[in-house]
Amino acid sequence: MKKIAVLICALLVGPQVSPANAEAPIFTANSIEDRKQPAGMSYRYAMKGISTYILDTKPGELVVKVNFAGAINSTSFMQYGSSLPMMRVKILTTGGQKDDTGFIWLDAPRDTPYQGKTPIQAVGTYYSDGKSGVPQGRQSLTKCAPKTWMDGTDSSDWVAFSIDMNCADIPTTISVTAFLDSDIYSPATYADSKYSPEAPLYLDLRQVPRPPKMKEQVVAFTSTIPQQRMENPQVSVNINSTSGFPLIASSLSPTVCTPVMNSFSMQIQLNAPGTCTVEVYSNGTSTHNPSNRARMSFYVAPYVMQNQEIYWDEPYDVMVGDEDFDLFIYTSAKLPVTVFSQSPEVCQFRDSTNPSMVTIVGPGYCQLTVNQVGNDRYYSRSATASFFVEKAPVVKPSSTPSPRPTRVKSTAAAAPKVFSATKKTETQQDINTKKNTGSVSNKAKTQSTITCYKAFQTKKVTGTSPKCDTKNGWKLKK
Repeated sequence: MKKIAVLICALLVGPQVSPANAEAPIFTANSIEDRKQPAGMSYRYAMKGISTYILDTKPGELVVKVNFAGAINSTSFMQYGSSLPMMRVKILTTGGQKDDTGFIWLDAPRDTPYQGKTPIQAVGTYYSDGKSGVPQGRQSLTKCAPKTWMDGTDSSDWVAFSIDMNCADIPTTISVTAFLDSDIYSPATYADSKYSPEAPLYLDLRQVPRPPKMKEQVVAFTSTIPQQRMENPQVSVNINSTSGFPLIASSLSPTVCTPVMNSFSMQIQLNAPGTCTVEVYSNGTSTHNPSNRARMSFYVAPYVMQNQEIYWDEPYDVMVGDEDFDLFIYTSAKLPVTVFSQSPEVCQFRDSTNPSMVTIVGPGYCQLTVNQVGNDRYYSRSATASFFVEKAPVVKPSSTPSPRPTRVKSTAAAAPKVFSATKKTETQQDINTKKNTGSVSNKAKTQSTITCYKAFQTKKVTGTSPKCDTKNGWKLKK
């Protein structure tokens, strides 16, 4: 019986290393049960010891379970609003538990309710300088992902804590205990706390395989990007990386900008005005943790708005019966236009694929309007113009009609005109008709009035031989 008792005690206290399999512990160690409490204590919860283990699926993570004699409520546990935590796990790395330095605290959170078996973030700190006191003497271990959880959503008889041993620099021989502040509102003279176990549980982890300590990597922009304009649609910036691993770029404002990595240079395409925010990082590897996510923002100003002109090839010698022809209407901004006929009885624009293709319907002035709606770089533009369409000449059956002009797009030697009103082009038939109206001497004795125009202006000129001031751009309107 004595040998059996000794064996049971060894199983409870000593470390155990198990063969690795899925979610199997490769190390376990449990403290003896301790329900003793100091005199005068007013316990909210009765701790009775701790259990520790390391799983084969997470060989770098130490788990410490604090066991209780009765069930605890997950929604009320630790919700006391005290400036001090009610419970913590202490991992002693250099000495006894009374030393001022060399231990790690894993505190149960005071303002985050437990969520059953779903781990939540615990407060991890390393007490590095006892002379500085608390909290000045602590170093945060948030990067080491300290976690805590319970068994079940409503109640549990244990609370577990975990931490990455490599990240926290936990050595292979340590001691662990739990601390309970059982009555945080009692006077300071009262003994209101307890260690369980009272003598820390010693853990020898030298035979437990531990993955290599992960290295950190940092990425950073080498410079900032000042305000940009849409006229310059690309900008670049270089990235520094301590690891030299491939970098990943993303945009937090994809409608404004799109980044692409080219080695350690980020090329940013500007898509629209606004604030561009880009991010760069490097994924983790078997030896390195993922890097930080470096971000940078800059403003993209809109285009400086510009006016645009509308151009066309002014037609001449147009007659009823001519085949459809192109006015070659375009804008200085090379943006699409819409063309409307204000005199559909003379001319029409029917070709949906080529808005400047005109169809001659009858004689008279072809009045047309051209619109361009503009965009983020150019103001909208609207203009009108006209050209004259002659009646079809009467051709005898025995005669051959005069050849019609071939209309082609203007060349550099014959540049297109800015869209504006134009005068009627006189044909030989016009001249002959005028000659038959009377002699020159008779016209000289008669006062007459003509209409002259320049662009969108008109004026009347009266005299025996009125003329338009062609030197200043005035033309005769027929």
